[in-house]
Amino acid sequence: MDINVYKDIISVIGSHTGLSRDCKKLLVQRFPDVPLKTVSSILSLEYQKKMRKKHVKSKAVAESYMNKFNEGIKIVEIAKEADVAPALVARMILEEYCTIEQSDLQNIGIRRYVSELMKDTTKISDKRLSVEVYEAITFDSLYGPIADCIKRTLGEEYEQKLKSYAIKMNLSFRDELQLRQCGFDKTPDLKLEVPIAVSGHIVNWIESKASFADVETHKAYIKEQFMSYWNRFGPGLVIYWFGFVDHLENKEDTTLFIVRDKFPVDEIQFME
Repeated sequence: MDINVYKDIISVIGSHTGLSRDCKKLLVQRFPDVPLKTVSSILSLEYQKKMRKKHVKSKAVAESYMNKFNEGIKIVEIAKEADVAPALVARMILEEYCTIEQSDLQNIGIRRYVSELMKDTTKISDKRLSVEVYEAITFDSLYGPIADCIKRTLGEEYEQKLKSYAIKMNLSFRDELQLRQCGFDKTPDLKLEVPIAVSGHIVNWIESKASFADVETHKAYIKEQFMSYWNRFGPGLVIYWFGFVDHLENKEDTTLFIVRDKFPVDEIQFME
């Protein structure tokens, strides 16, 4: 993605206050030429950064949210005013509620109990709280059980897409499950049994990422995953299906792995 377009998108996200779903609608209007999944992925990355800065987990903040709820203000409205994800606000209010109602539980027990209630809000005894926590979760496209499920499903969908391409190209490979059964802890999505070349670069493994990549995200993946793959299996290929910012790679990185935004069908050369 052109760096200037990326900066414009980041600027819109940074200046927006309120619900992420409203920000997404604005981005779609402002950037009609950018694919929806790319817009959504950039929004998700930036929103997570924003929440790490803004979302303060403290007793005082939880009590202030709870007081507003008790005054009759809806959880979604509290979230809008605080510029915090609705699911995060709902969880803090629910934890505060359970601390009072389930006083026999320890802190860890309360957190586990709240996680269960977030997944099934019908178990919340207070009817209004039950309805509003559910509403907050459904309003939140980036946090909460529904958002987590969508992310997992999307990741699995694109892993299957990668496998389909590999099978069509007659590539012999072991997938993540097979590698774990062989005792590997950190594993790429595909480990090729026979290496291939992609535009002259040797590829021993392929990693699928159903996301957009900015420089910060890419560096984190290098540290947490890609270097481990390189140490075990040699150079590979990373696919960010929803794109990446221009000049993401540097010359040093390309000796370890290369980056693409689609399966490089036309670039593959088979090793003899």
